[in-house]
Amino acid sequence: MLQETFQDNLTVLSLSQEAAEKIFNHVLKQQPMLWIARDYNGENFKQFRANDYLPYAVILNKNGDVLWRGNPTNLTEADLRRYIAQNQNTRVRKVIEIQSIVNSTDVSAPMPDKFQVKRIPPTSEKILERTEDGLYYKGPLFDVLSELLQLPSQRLEVPANIFVEVDVRRARLSEYADSTGYQIIKQLRLKNKEKLLTGDYYTIEVKDPQKLWDRLQVVWERHDGAYFYDEYELTIDNATLAEMCYRLSVVKGELFIPQSNTSTRHDWIISYRFDDLLAGNLLETFGLELQKRNGKYVGLSVYE
Repeated sequence: MLQETFQDNLTVLSLSQEAAEKIFNHVLKQQPMLWIARDYNGENFKQFRANDYLPYAVILNKNGDVLWRGNPTNLTEADLRRYIAQNQNTRVRKVIEIQSIVNSTDVSAPMPDKFQVKRIPPTSEKILERTEDGLYYKGPLFDVLSELLQLPSQRLEVPANIFVEVDVRRARLSEYADSTGYQIIKQLRLKNKEKLLTGDYYTIEVKDPQKLWDRLQVVWERHDGAYFYDEYELTIDNATLAEMCYRLSVVKGELFIPQSNTSTRHDWIISYRFDDLLAGNLLETFGLELQKRNGKYVGLSVYE
């Protein structure tokens, strides 16, 4: 990766026009090893006409002078080394300012047809009914946020004394699950922030994309992401790699983080009980490499 190769001489910044919540959840799920920012109002995309030529990259020196621009696939490692060498002694005349926009309005997700959230007294009862276009939930706040944000307990902190009743009707709910989770937090007047955590976790990376293509077919008359598990096997219908990692984390009680950014959906039948069988199953059936690591990862803290 470029940031790792040139970590002492180059800062890689990925600029996106996606919704803030979508970017934030992407960072939480994918753990990219580079800076990511949102181009508020698309100002930089307009300035460089980037939308006409995606993917698009710009190389700037310390003063913001443009050294190169174009399709990043045409940029070689030798080119980067040359630009770094030529600008290593550049004296800083001005500073590039990155502004943090507070309380910006995100209109990327359509307003739900129905959105009711209220706190309720603590209860042992837990109800979760989810369809393509709706969700009804009653129980601890943690469970519904974990489900919508696709964050297991290792990466999500929520006050245990908050119980809620949630009734949402929204077209294509699965597509806007992240936004719905953050809207619940906002409706309850809670705060949230990233939190850097340290511990053991597994990474899952695509090594053979051809094997990842659907060869298994799980056909259930339910919404995408429907799943079933017993003490040995996890079965998921039509789910992304990130969704599979979330389900695997919940079922196995250990943290799994996807290292490949793919939004395609697949059917999964995974033998998860024993680590060696899990690693072999993922590699041979889906072309996915499993590695155990210890280090830092990003979580989300929700608080009063």
